[in-house]
Amino acid sequence: MFKKTCATCHYFTRVHHQENGNHYSLEISREFRKRAATGDLSWQRDSESICCHRGVWDEGVGFPESSKLEQVRKLNRRNKCYYIPYQPGMLLSAAEKLQDARLLQTRELQKIRFAVYGLTLTIVGLIVKLLTEKP
Repeated sequence: MFKKTCATCHYFTRVHHQENGNHYSLEISREFRKRAATGDLSWQRDSESICCHRGVWDEGVGFPESSKLEQVRKLNRRNKCYYIPYQPGMLLSAAEKLQDARLLQTRELQKIRFAVYGLTLTIVGLIVKLLTEKP
């Protein structure tokens, strides 16, 4: 099965730090993601840090019990983060909105499913009651 690591996640970003203190989030290209997945972070510039845009980890904060490479390529964060597959050209804000919309849709479908289960149990209960009653 496909391994969900930061190198393949849309939220894997680099933050460019300017001398005046401003910083900008930048997309990491498919080529650099492939290199990161193999353990090559030589493409990273000194004026940049890498992080999870959703705040799961950030190089600027540090890694108390692991390394940068372990965060990026080894940890399988399945169901433990905001993972969304990388989609070139999509803005981070759009990815967040899409992910939030999918979560809402999933919750609504779950509510509908529970309502159908409840109605089914009610109907089965009524049928059982009708069949077991003596005339």
